[in-house]
Amino acid sequence: MTLVKWQTPRNFANTETGFDRLINDVFSGFNRMPNTFGDNWSPRVDISESKDNFAVAIDLPGIEKEDLSIHVKDAVLTIKGEKKAEDKQEGVNYLRMERNFGEFERQFKLSKNIITDQIAAEYKNGVLNIVLPKAEEAKPKEIEVKIS
Repeated sequence: MTLVKWQTPRNFANTETGFDRLINDVFSGFNRMPNTFGDNWSPRVDISESKDNFAVAIDLPGIEKEDLSIHVKDAVLTIKGEKKAEDKQEGVNYLRMERNFGEFERQFKLSKNIITDQIAAEYKNGVLNIVLPKAEEAKPKEIEVKIS
């Protein structure tokens, strides 16, 4: 009898990834049907904080600036966009199509202490950077301690 180590629920994501990898390895020699309806996908996001602001960086390669929308309402930052599918080339047999396309939406709950009319966004080289300035009361205060 062989003992099999039980994987806890937090490791289920790793199990699914391993299963997906197994299926992909087994069927890698077959043509996969491209997804003609677009995938539900979610771009990767980094959120950081400094003394004066929060910053959000989102990887959006292949998306045109005109296909992006950024809104703040009721202390929720919403980023929407669409990556359009590339036209299939005639005479080309796609063996694998893994790049995502279609619409996406990401939402983030903001601190109430954001100066919403000073939010700035820049889109460069496929990365959307959003700067969310903190209101004065949200900034950390330093108190000098006098030692006698």
